[in-house]
This record gives sequence, C-alpha cells and structure tokens, in this order.
Amino acid sequence: MQKKQKKEQVQREGVGTSLARMLLLPESSLIGSVRIECNANREAVVEGCSGILEYSDETIRLTTGRMVLRFTGRGLSINGMAHGYAVVTGNIASIEFVT
Repeated sequence: MQKKQKKEQVQREGVGTSLARMLLLPESSLIGSVRIECNANREAVVEGCSGILEYSDETIRLTTGRMVLRFTGRGLSINGMAHGYAVVTGNIASIEFVT
C-alpha cells in the first residue's frame, strides 16, 4: 500500500520535486527554477541567472531561461556574478517576473 501512495505522490508533484525532497536538496537545484533571496530592499541574490539583458542605474534585466527578471530602482548595480548567480544591489523599488 505504501508503494502505491509514493507513486501517486510522484505523479502529483512531478519527478524533479519528488527527487529533490528525497535527496534533501532545494527544488530549484534540480528543475532549473529561479531562487531570489532579498536583504531588505538593498540587495537581491539571484540563483538561476544565465545572463544580463539590460544594465543601467535604474533598470537591470536578467535572463533565467524560462523568464526574465526586471529590477527597477535607483543606484542599481551587479556586485558579483558567477556561474548561475548574480547579486543586484542598490535601492530596489520593484522586481518583476516576465514570462
């Protein structure tokens, strides 16, 4: 009976979500989604970033594969970018998700 319940759970959640749960990993690490961690309105760490589309003091647009993130504000800059990560700093007024 327990195997049937697990099979139904995998079908409802999807394989990536179920595998992440079993391996005790964040779901985003397996299914290519985006994770944003904000420190007040002064810094945003973006996991899953694949490139920069626009860069100015007032607007930063990052591509994440499935969507584009648009940061607006004042004094914006990218203070670090590594494989799959970007750190946006400044006075962040809004974050927009564009599909």
